[in-house]
Amino acid sequence: MSTFDGRWRELQLQTLVDLSLSIGGVRPEEDLVEELLQRAVGTLDARAGAVVTLHPGGQPSMVTAVGMPGSFEAISDLLGEEGGRLLASGEVVRRNRDTADPPFEIVAAPMSSREGVIGWVLLADKESRSGPVPFGEEDLR
Repeated sequence: MSTFDGRWRELQLQTLVDLSLSIGGVRPEEDLVEELLQRAVGTLDARAGAVVTLHPGGQPSMVTAVGMPGSFEAISDLLGEEGGRLLASGEVVRRNRDTADPPFEIVAAPMSSREGVIGWVLLADKESRSGPVPFGEEDLR
């Protein structure tokens, strides 16, 4: 990856962080979540993705998805019990699934505020021109 490409990618990722920090601002939550989802999927070349926002106490507030089921239960099933616990504690989750149907690889990151975890960003199955590739360490960051 060239220096320019690396810096551009870093700028895009910083934009995602800034956007996630602005949830709850002047724009409606639905608009922010949709924009965050589109940017995350596009920036990290994912085949599918989802954003889940949570009420205080961890109950789902909103689920927006592209290329995967858009229900909280379906996303929770993809993450598994351990994945849900890790996200709730503020950790990034990476999970490979040995199934016949996609998604085959999932990366999920918590969205945090001073009050704790306010949601998750979940991406599935990174793609490249040569076909599917695993998410790299820089993607996890």
